Amino acid sequence: MGSSIPPRGSSFRPAAPPSTTAATDTLCSELYRGLAPEDLVDILTMNHLSFSHRTQTGILFHMIGAISEFGKVGMMAIGNDRREADATYARAVEVLDRESANVPPARPSSRKQPGLSARAPVAAR
Repeated sequence: MGSSIPPRGSSFRPAAPPSTTAATDTLCSELYRGLAPEDLVDILTMNHLSFSHRTQTGILFHMIGAISEFGKVGMMAIGNDRREADATYARAVEVLDRESANVPPARPSSRKQPGLSARAPVAAR
């Protein structure tokens, strides 16, 4: 008898073959400290890495509340196979590192102009 539970690193998608994921709960960098959650969305969108409902592949972030203070976020890359998931994951890290380094510490909020928002203040310890 078959199992309805996919193997670890795989999942079922309604209109597509099973997917493969590459994921972490601890993607950390000092560059990410002070980024606002909307910055993550902007970076994904500008670099065409957002999850696509059409292809059911792309990047999803989780635990985004830790990004501003701790420079930490969870990330999942979803691909059609292991190679695609790993390549998407690696590209997302590369893009996030590059784009984070380009965000000045005191930029006007994205609510006032398009682009990345101001870095959120980092709490003093």
